[in-house]
Amino acid sequence: MNNAHIDLVWENYSSSNTPIDEKNLNKMVRSVNLLNENTTALDASKATKVEVASLVKDIDFDEDTGIFTITRKDSSKYPIKTIDTKLEKLAKNWTFDEKTQKIIIELEDGTLRHVDLSSFIAVFEFINSDTISFYTEYSGNIIKRIHWGGGSIIIMNNISLDMDKISELVCESDLRISKISVNAHKTGLPPYSLSVSIEQGEKRCYIKTAKEYDSISIEVETNDDAPANPLAEFIIKTKGNENITAIVKEGSIEEKHLRPNYLADIKIESGKAETAARSAEENAKTAESFTHGGTGIRPEENTDNAEYYKNEAKKYYDNLQQTGTVTGVKGDEETTYRTGNVNLTPGDIGSPSNEFISEYFVPGYVSTMRSTVEEQGWYRIAESNQYGYSSCVISLKRSYNSPSPEYQKIQLIGVHNLQKFLVLSSLSSTHIWTKIREVWDSNDSKAYIEIYQDRNTLPNSWQITIEEALSVGDLSTRWKAIKATITEEDKNGVNVLASLNLPENFDLDYLAKKDGSNVSGTWNELISGKSIRDSGGNIIKDTYWNKEKELVVSRELSIGTVTIEADGAKMISASPNSVTGYKAIAAFPSRLSNAYIYWNSCYLRESSGIASIDAALKNTSNEKKTVSVYATVLYLRAQ
Repeated sequence: MNNAHIDLVWENYSSSNTPIDEKNLNKMVRSVNLLNENTTALDASKATKVEVASLVKDIDFDEDTGIFTITRKDSSKYPIKTIDTKLEKLAKNWTFDEKTQKIIIELEDGTLRHVDLSSFIAVFEFINSDTISFYTEYSGNIIKRIHWGGGSIIIMNNISLDMDKISELVCESDLRISKISVNAHKTGLPPYSLSVSIEQGEKRCYIKTAKEYDSISIEVETNDDAPANPLAEFIIKTKGNENITAIVKEGSIEEKHLRPNYLADIKIESGKAETAARSAEENAKTAESFTHGGTGIRPEENTDNAEYYKNEAKKYYDNLQQTGTVTGVKGDEETTYRTGNVNLTPGDIGSPSNEFISEYFVPGYVSTMRSTVEEQGWYRIAESNQYGYSSCVISLKRSYNSPSPEYQKIQLIGVHNLQKFLVLSSLSSTHIWTKIREVWDSNDSKAYIEIYQDRNTLPNSWQITIEEALSVGDLSTRWKAIKATITEEDKNGVNVLASLNLPENFDLDYLAKKDGSNVSGTWNELISGKSIRDSGGNIIKDTYWNKEKELVVSRELSIGTVTIEADGAKMISASPNSVTGYKAIAAFPSRLSNAYIYWNSCYLRESSGIASIDAALKNTSNEKKTVSVYATVLYLRAQ
């Protein structure tokens, strides 16, 4: 808009600087004209009342509610408007409820919001395709196992459950489930029908438990041909962890599933095979050249081969025989030399005879197993298919891995329906094996030896050895060491046959005192002095074994340290230590320093009068492992 005013300072009369003349009057006229033009322009561009009525007059903000209030110029035509920012719904604090597994969020206005953690967990769905099938396995503990027995209906009552800890059960059947009903029971409460869902080809179902109840009854039916499958089973177990396995459907892979150039790859591999075959043929010919000669591939091969050297060695030996250099042969236990075709027996060289070995070293006499344990609880360490006729000696060794190690040796005596444990020896740096027991499990018709660890620890290696493991029955009823498996203290169908609290260290009170005061009754007569001869007049020291010098002794031998590739196997050997007056006759596994390494075999081998301990080991991990190997060597008294 143009400026209408022209500034002019007027002076009083007699001054000729500001005359009232044409020039100054015209300035005033121009200013009046500009004012008129500006007024006309303002009137034409000003806002109307209608336009002004919608303009904002006032804006108010409430800090407590977070609401903006907007007032217009004409409030009669334009009502007051509010904008809610929801600031009072912002989170002020939060806590976590461990029992319900929910996050509790407190808002600014004091409202509480409960958020279930399960809503944050993505559910993975595995859908079968034309080529891939998925199936689920559960690692839970078996609660009940029963055979269909050729019938089409199974009824199970009074199955006790701790439903506070078990929220869902899994039932697996060899026959398809056509109908199933499950009721929960508790004294003082009416029966409650539990939710059941059937899936996995109608051979698996899931049962949701109810915390207020402590037992269930189940009735299940099948439409399958039950009499044709009398050994078919129905199993109830806790859900445990889910393991999803995918398999390729047989016959589902077609050419469209293969790489476009798979035929070219086959031709390449075929060429490699032909090359390998030619190489093998050349290697065979080379081997023949070094063995017998006559192939023409090496110079002087007919006089530079194994057969030639063998014949030359025989000639040399024959010459020695003819010249009389070897005058005779005798074993270490023989007094005279023999000539000709001499046959040296084990007895000739001071070794146990084959008859002695077969009589005193019986297959199945010893069973051993190595395990790694870290949780508190009862562990099954040995099993047998019967009880009452299978006495044995249990040797337990635990490695040092916080807490420090422990050794227990216990004898189990079983005579029909009478069983008991006896402590033979014990030494504990830290005592955590506090109880042992024998049980009979009617669920699988087996007897078990169980040991109790009274606390959680770092992973500790257990060496479990069962001696005198044979039963008076056949070999299948002997005691067999098994990998330590955790079990329950009280379990349906399991009866305790014998138990014993284990001492921290062997107490002399376990032994009979000389005066007989700690045994039932006392000796009639105490004997002092030394006997020279027995009642038959035989000199004792010449007739009987010296009790201070055992017939058989054992020593632990460090075979050495070896590194084994992932999932690989390796053999390691060492010579047995010399024990004066004794001869090494057998070797058994003792211990390994790595829990991933297991024994395949351990035995004593003798060749040309030289003994060697051979141990075959297996690495069960997917990484290279190094292990220190120890064996127990048995020595027989030589005199």
